Amino acid sequence: MNLIRKIDVEGRIVIPINTREILKIDPTCNIIIEERPNGLGLFIQRNYCVFCGSASKPVKFKGHEVCKACIEKIGAEARLVPRLKDFVYEEKASPAIIRLKALLKTHPDMKQYEMAKILGMSKPRVSQLMKRIRTKEQ
Repeated sequence: MNLIRKIDVEGRIVIPINTREILKIDPTCNIIIEERPNGLGLFIQRNYCVFCGSASKPVKFKGHEVCKACIEKIGAEARLVPRLKDFVYEEKASPAIIRLKALLKTHPDMKQYEMAKILGMSKPRVSQLMKRIRTKEQ
């Protein structure tokens, strides 16, 4: 984002409202101006907790302001997350698979094109669902 603004006679720079909305700059924020080798750097310092909105002396944590009460809550509620392989994924069957399984129970010898007509779907879709059912059963 490039923004060119003129300094008024009193030395002020006005940041347009749409830019302030995009950057979430409100009157409680401080703007830090740092001298850099290639110019100036402007940084926003928000004076409220990103979790609860409290203005009670937030501290900087990984680039965000967080109040001490929220830090304590996070610490109290923190728990180890199991590794990915420890999760057991149970995919919920789609309504189409449920209907197809019910049809297979009552008519196990039915042709796929007949199933497609009854279920109101294409034969390739029935074939695709059959493959899914077969791979889950193994």
